[in-house]
Amino acid sequence: MFHSRGNGILRIALFPILLLFWQYVFGTSLPLIAPAICAVFLSSSVKAPPLKMVLLMAIMLFLAAWLQAFLSNFLIDQPIIYYSCLYIVFYWCIERSRSNPQDLLATMLLLSTTLVAVFTQQKGLDVSQIPLALLKEILLAGLVSYLAFFLFPGGHPIADTSPPPAFGAVHTEIWHIVFKASVVLVVLISAIHLKLVQSTIVTLTVALILKDPNPASGKQYGLRRLLAPMLVFCFPCPYYLPVHWKPT
Repeated sequence: MFHSRGNGILRIALFPILLLFWQYVFGTSLPLIAPAICAVFLSSSVKAPPLKMVLLMAIMLFLAAWLQAFLSNFLIDQPIIYYSCLYIVFYWCIERSRSNPQDLLATMLLLSTTLVAVFTQQKGLDVSQIPLALLKEILLAGLVSYLAFFLFPGGHPIADTSPPPAFGAVHTEIWHIVFKASVVLVVLISAIHLKLVQSTIVTLTVALILKDPNPASGKQYGLRRLLAPMLVFCFPCPYYLPVHWKPT
């Protein structure tokens, strides 16, 4: 179709936004999920993602969300046991990321776990339809990604493809993983009890930072990753102030 050196930038700039606009106009049960996954597919390579990978991710995410929805409904009156199960999931995801920080299974499992927990514990919603909704979202993201690569094929990579520096994991001890999983669980419980509007995004951001075996790697990267969730926490603070300033 349309061949240009800048097709990589065109894909990542146009199609997630178009998908977000489509969801805004026609509605969706899980907003922002499909555009975010679509952006991941479009920015990971100059070629379309393998169909096998997309289907495998969709099936695994569906099964994980179904199991979590079942546990959430089954343990709705036993929060201590439920949060203990969440802690095991967080621990497993962080432990899996020790050797591969880019592991998609751990990332998708963190996403589905946080979504189900927030929907049940904070909003009191029925989560029986979440597994099917997540399956539709990831399949929609894959379809839009294939359409983007068909209309705007090829192009130069978005970022420099020079060999990355040697990976050096520093947080590999068992107590590191135990501590990180505990922090993620505390953030999730705090966001739920504070009834934050963006509880899912706050928890997921902290979890994605901490699951990296070396979160501070890179020039000023660690500081930026730390400031991002802090700004998310601070942004809604004026709304909760008891006294609001009124101009005279």
